[in-house]
Amino acid sequence: MALGLPLLNPYLDKNASFSNGVNFAVAGSTALDFTFFTTRGIVIPVITAPLSVQVNWFKQYLASICCSPTANYPAWSNAYSSSQQFSNRMEFPNVVIISADYYGAFRSLLIRAPLLGFNTSSLLKACCGIGGPYSYDSNRACGTAGVPGPDGHFASLFPSHSVLDKKEVWVTLITESPKPPPERITFTLPVINSASNVAMVVTSGSKAEAVHLVIDDAKPDRPSLPAKLVQLTKGNLVWFLDKTAASKLGKTKISEQGLACTCLVFM
Repeated sequence: MALGLPLLNPYLDKNASFSNGVNFAVAGSTALDFTFFTTRGIVIPVITAPLSVQVNWFKQYLASICCSPTANYPAWSNAYSSSQQFSNRMEFPNVVIISADYYGAFRSLLIRAPLLGFNTSSLLKACCGIGGPYSYDSNRACGTAGVPGPDGHFASLFPSHSVLDKKEVWVTLITESPKPPPERITFTLPVINSASNVAMVVTSGSKAEAVHLVIDDAKPDRPSLPAKLVQLTKGNLVWFLDKTAASKLGKTKISEQGLACTCLVFM
């Protein structure tokens, strides 16, 4: 009272105003539930509301005033920020205040995804940080064990795509590519495997796991990557990797060429 702060109205008074906050406390209540006392033959006043009841009141009140935090919080936050910026501009007219609506931009991208060439079946799938209470775990980066990373495609040949089975044509059209753009033209496997020389150029540590699976690991329980299907009839296959892309290679013989390029030659 000395600070001039208003008292909070009790939650059970449904006609009260909660504009300043809500009081969930009940005088004489206990932190332990009723069952703790009844099983021990301890009699307590029936008007007592233990802590668990008060917490449930809090959750009910929260649900009545809040939307789903994962679905609508960004929209609410943007609206609140806009109103605050207006007030700030009025108070500080000589200050330039600039903001960016990342949520709105990303939402627009998701809504127009089919028109922009994105695969709608994978829009909401995490490629990095998979898992966690909100489908995200900052400790599980791309390329770590169990986390889906780059798919090991080359040219425009993607995992499990029907174009991998084409044998009679040299060049083919893809109309539903898993990655944008949706329409692509690519050589088929028989043409690539008949080449005299093939160069695989890979950069970035996010692809290190895929490189490891293709070059080092031939176990049958490993995922089948299109790059594994490059088996030249007579030619040479040369891999050009930066050091991050080659960081998970094990027993493969590596020759250093310069500071950033690791070359692996298969005769």
